[in-house]
Amino acid sequence: MQEIISEAVGPGGSAEAMTREERIQAVGAMQRRGLFIVKGGVERAAAALGVSRFTVYNYMEQLRRREAE
Repeated sequence: MQEIISEAVGPGGSAEAMTREERIQAVGAMQRRGLFIVKGGVERAAAALGVSRFTVYNYMEQLRRREAE
């Protein structure tokens, strides 16, 4: 899980410096790699990005809507 998160967050590993859109893209990368299938994946991603679980779910919903368009 840590490898997937690290690769999604980027080389700096600093989620504080990420924009909202960059965080959404990071969640998309984590989702494509299957992180959210694993129990605790959403919580680990939220902690790494400095957001709540609810925010991660919102980002996932936004990505789904974009794909549907």
